[in-house]
Amino acid sequence: LKIVAEKCGIPMPKVSSRDEKLGRERDGLMEVYARAADFYKRRLGTPEAAAARQILEERDIKPEFAERFGVGYAPPYGLLKTLNPTNPKKTGLFLENDRGDIYDRFRRRLMFPIWNERGKVIAFGGRIVGDGQPKYLNSPESPLYSKSFVLYGVHLAKNEARKAEKMVVVEGYFDVLSLHQNG
Repeated sequence: LKIVAEKCGIPMPKVSSRDEKLGRERDGLMEVYARAADFYKRRLGTPEAAAARQILEERDIKPEFAERFGVGYAPPYGLLKTLNPTNPKKTGLFLENDRGDIYDRFRRRLMFPIWNERGKVIAFGGRIVGDGQPKYLNSPESPLYSKSFVLYGVHLAKNEARKAEKMVVVEGYFDVLSLHQNG
C-alpha cells in the first residue's frame, strides 16, 4: 500500500501501532535475510565450498548465473556470529538444541535465496552438499514467506512473462536457473 500510495501521490492512512510494529518486524527480518544472503554468497568462493561449486558445475550452471541468482554456501557455522540477531530463533535461520545452544539451521548446503516479487530476500532453500537428509531444506513459514504463495525467481521473469503473456513454471531451483541461463 505504501508503494502504491507514494506512486499515486495519495497520503497513507494512519497506521495502528500494532500494524506499525508488524511492519518494523517485517523490515527487520528482511534486513537480516539480506545480510544472510550476502554471507552465503561470499562463502561460495571459499575453499570449503569446493563441493558446492562442483554441484553447480555438474548441473552446468555458469558462475555468472549463480551470481545473478545469489547462490551461496552455508558453512557449518558462522552465520549467528556474523548477524548477531536480537532473537535468533524468530528469524528462522537458527535452531536450538536440547542443551539450549543456538546453531545455524542451514549447514553445509548450497543456498538459494528466495525473493518476493519485488526482489527482496524473504527465505532460503538449501541443498545438502555431500551426504545427509533432507536433501533440500527450506526456511520455515514466516510473516514474510509462505511456500504456497511464492514462485522462485518470479521477480526476474515477471517483465518478460508480461511481454510474452505466458510463463513457464518448473519445479526446482536448478530448473529455474537452467531456463534463465538458456534464454
